[in-house]
Amino acid sequence: MKKKRILNMLMILAMGAALAACGADNNKGNAEPTNTVAPTETVAPTETPDAGNGAGSENGDGGEEGGEPAKEGTSRYVMDALVKEDERPAFIEPDAAMLKDMYHLDEALFQDYVVLMPMMNISTTEFAVFQVKDAKDIPAVEEGIKKRAEAVQKSFEQYLPDQYENAKNYKLVTKGNFVMFAIAKDAADVAAKFEETVK
Repeated sequence: MKKKRILNMLMILAMGAALAACGADNNKGNAEPTNTVAPTETVAPTETPDAGNGAGSENGDGGEEGGEPAKEGTSRYVMDALVKEDERPAFIEPDAAMLKDMYHLDEALFQDYVVLMPMMNISTTEFAVFQVKDAKDIPAVEEGIKKRAEAVQKSFEQYLPDQYENAKNYKLVTKGNFVMFAIAKDAADVAAKFEETVK
């Protein structure tokens, strides 16, 4: 009788361990895939507790789902006017290290900024709004954006011809202390909206 009870208990323990192992395997299968910006660039999504990106976080901008609306005059406010989320691919927002690596820009140059990069490596659609602290740094910001545009074009030149053409028709617009960069099929419309939004 004792042997039977011990065997039953061992069986229950073994089944519990097996179920726990199955649950762990299922969780592994649900892990987020690695995100890629372009065929040769791999990035992880940046978690931003508020809507400001990098230097913008100190302003407590809103604009994220469930958050308060972004404050007028911030990069997030401008970006929200330019990009309607339901019309665009999934995006990630780079951290300071990625900004330096991909745009060759230091976030210390900015009052705030927002950069939206495609989560999947099948799209060149990308948007950036930089609010520069000092107008003398605008040429350096514009140069960094041009380098980024060239890198995106090079990545897609032999990869997806339609996206390569998209990347070649980017828009770079400066108004006041704001610099806007857009790679999109409707980049001209986005540029016009930027001009309207920035006072």
